[in-house]
Amino acid sequence: MTFVVLTGSVKLIGFAVKVVLTWLMFLWISKVAFDALWFEAWTAAFLLAAVVQVVTAVLLWLLNLMRSVTLSVAARGLTAVVIRFAVPAAGLGFLAGFVGGAHVDAVWPGVVVGGLSVIVPLVALVQHFLTRPKHAAACPVRVGDETLIALGDWGHRIGLAEPVTQELRGTLGRSARVLGASGIVRALCQVDVGGRPLLAAGGDDSAVRLWDPVTGRRERTLTGHRGSVLSLCTLDGPAATLLVSGGADATIRVWDPVTGRQVAKLGHHPGFVRGVAQVPVGGTVLLAAASSDGAVRLLNPADWSLVRLLSGAGGPLQAVCAVETDDRVLVAAAGQDALVHVWDAQTGEHLHAMTGSGQPVYALCHVHFGDRDVLASAGDATGVRLWDPVLGEDLGFLGEHPQERAGRLRTLCETHVGDTLVVIAAGYPAVAEVWTVAADDIAEALQEGGPGDGA
Repeated sequence: MTFVVLTGSVKLIGFAVKVVLTWLMFLWISKVAFDALWFEAWTAAFLLAAVVQVVTAVLLWLLNLMRSVTLSVAARGLTAVVIRFAVPAAGLGFLAGFVGGAHVDAVWPGVVVGGLSVIVPLVALVQHFLTRPKHAAACPVRVGDETLIALGDWGHRIGLAEPVTQELRGTLGRSARVLGASGIVRALCQVDVGGRPLLAAGGDDSAVRLWDPVTGRRERTLTGHRGSVLSLCTLDGPAATLLVSGGADATIRVWDPVTGRQVAKLGHHPGFVRGVAQVPVGGTVLLAAASSDGAVRLLNPADWSLVRLLSGAGGPLQAVCAVETDDRVLVAAAGQDALVHVWDAQTGEHLHAMTGSGQPVYALCHVHFGDRDVLASAGDATGVRLWDPVLGEDLGFLGEHPQERAGRLRTLCETHVGDTLVVIAAGYPAVAEVWTVAADDIAEALQEGGPGDGA
């Protein structure tokens, strides 16, 4: 799905003005700082840009060694500043100075340092965009009498589209800047407030926003995280439904979506909280949180105490979901070890570690194929793989010719349009993948091991 950006020209002009002003700032600082060394202004500006980038690289290296989540967030912000300001300014100055012959009498260090100031960050800039998915989050949301699919995009935009045809019905949000960088919507979920379905969205700007998908109006902004919001879910309590967010600041925050008040802050998690989900166990709804240490923690909302620790994964976890079967509730999680793990939520027993393509798994979804509960997974490998979470069996792929499907998927969701099951996967590809399965074809499709038609 490709979203229409109406403000592209305005953003481009704004970015150009920002580059020019930054370059003028470099020139002024350079003239003041380096006059005593008899450097030309162009040469000094390149040297200053290079020094900024070297210092930034050293700081990033040190912060990564310290393994501090809060410092890592600061490091990413510093990187964004350098990429958005120092790099374009150095690049513009280098081209203008080199083409204009400003370095005829000052080849060193002007041209060499200026060239390094452009080439090295250019590689970082390309990597910066190649490591950002087009759509990092998707979920169904009720809009009036129909159900649409919400897809998070760059620039904190959210597209609302018809599930099967992907016809764009509208967009929520607008481009936002966080320390000079465009943010991504990394988590979405529907939450009912006063009988109205609202769309909760979190991303790189550390805030959770509640949108009315009918009017397109932002109802509330929930602030508190000190890093990107990576996961969202609702939690059905005895008195009210709560909204839960997990972040890159190693905290879980619980919100009252009606008032916007933060109900609880659960800190001291070992790394990023990339997955949260509610898990009904024995008449009590628990909160499952998947963290970077490869464990899933089941927490009791009554006092937020640890009920059970589900371990066994061999790397950081990226996704978690609950699967309710006829006789028990299962917890599934997956991540960097390329396995899909399944636990018994009641006993904590590690039931299965299902292996597929050998590539990291980033998204899980409980898919209702008629009366059968199926677990869908997606990640760096091509296609969406289906599993029987009870037996631990591989059921094959969604659709025909999965090897021709897109890879590097980061989000999965399901919905129903009439009697048709719709499964949507999205990630790095510009267009979301859609599979539809008619109710009459579900049983036959599962028997054949390749359910669904790709749309």
